[in-house]
Amino acid sequence: MTWPGIVKLLRRSDLAQRTQGWKALWESKDELALGRRELAELQDLVRQEEDLALMSQASAALLALRERGKRVLQDQFWAPFDSTHAHSGDRSAAVLAGSEEHFLPDALSLVTLARFLPGDRGIDFRMEPAYQSDWERFPVGRYRAICIVGRPALYPGLPLIECLPPDLRFRFPNGDRKWKGQSVSQDSIAEYHHVEQWWGGQMTRMHEVHEAKHAERSSATRVDYAVAQRFPVMIGGQRIIVVLLAGATSLGTAGAVHWATRERVGKADFPGLDRYQDPITDATRIEALLEVTGSVHTPRRPWAPRVQLKKLFLNGRGNLVSDGPSVIRLVGAAGGASRVTSVYFDDDGISANGDEFAALIALCLKARQSPRGVVRMQDLMDDLAVWPEGRRIANWRELAQVKNYYVDAFQRRSLNGRLHLFQKDFLRLDSRVEIG
Repeated sequence: MTWPGIVKLLRRSDLAQRTQGWKALWESKDELALGRRELAELQDLVRQEEDLALMSQASAALLALRERGKRVLQDQFWAPFDSTHAHSGDRSAAVLAGSEEHFLPDALSLVTLARFLPGDRGIDFRMEPAYQSDWERFPVGRYRAICIVGRPALYPGLPLIECLPPDLRFRFPNGDRKWKGQSVSQDSIAEYHHVEQWWGGQMTRMHEVHEAKHAERSSATRVDYAVAQRFPVMIGGQRIIVVLLAGATSLGTAGAVHWATRERVGKADFPGLDRYQDPITDATRIEALLEVTGSVHTPRRPWAPRVQLKKLFLNGRGNLVSDGPSVIRLVGAAGGASRVTSVYFDDDGISANGDEFAALIALCLKARQSPRGVVRMQDLMDDLAVWPEGRRIANWRELAQVKNYYVDAFQRRSLNGRLHLFQKDFLRLDSRVEIG
């Protein structure tokens, strides 16, 4: 049953029909897209229910639905913009640097955000001409959270831009003055129309725009890339949460806004979200890479983006969209376990430190030496050569502790489906280990 049909039943004056509506809601819960607005509407309907027995049943159903939605990334992504969870008087803002040649798609992106982020929750919306606005005077200190739509270079002088974290995984090249508004070409792709992927101070990959023109039609198909990022910055001792939605072209930007304001972005979209065990708070850095496909028309029409989530990182952990890395590269391992400086899962650098970093290096080096990547846990603990010097976990005395650590730290999280336990005391790593 559809959401409008269920709401229609829940608003009926007849008790039997309202009861039928709650039953239909529960039966359809896996197919429905229940975001913050829908849950708020259900909460109002529970409060308005006059029958005490049905109110009790509806309250229990609503509580269960809220519990199911705790791992919905969309709600967590925008949580800092919800004034119901902030101090009284706090506000947030969504800003967009528009351009004359893309006025309609730019305006539609801001309208989409305005519909999704209701203004009665203390949110200001602002659209200004790109490059020409007095962004250095923008009152960033007035807001607890700010959403920026479009490349950071469109906002010269905006204090937030000077404070962007230098280690963001996804970034945009310079060259806005030269290429902004220009048609996609081989030169523009090489210099401007792409998203850069960085790790460890180096660019590891370029995600380039592709465009295929249709010979018999006045249109083309474009494949663009975009980012949806959320991170905290500090300005004048104040922490501000920044959301950046931007694409290599305006199609990507429209796609980023579309993705970030979908009705449900959760387990159905990427089961890996459930493997991320740490709490998602306002301080959690979220970085998503999106592939956006759309038709380019002459004359121009509003974008109708089709978006696919390609990569998702929370606080630098492994890509949650992936089933696990096919290749693990240990940088510096040629000099021994203690010389490893960084680890890459495929082309994605990952954050690991302390015991977790040491345990990952030991597992990879031992699996590389073993037929088919099979490692006996006792052999892993006894081989000091595969452990960074002084980092073997000294308090591991029982194999059960070893097994539990690898299951919790790797099998259920970053290595996903690539690490297997079998015959009680053996591990098998399906990823190929390379020394780089």
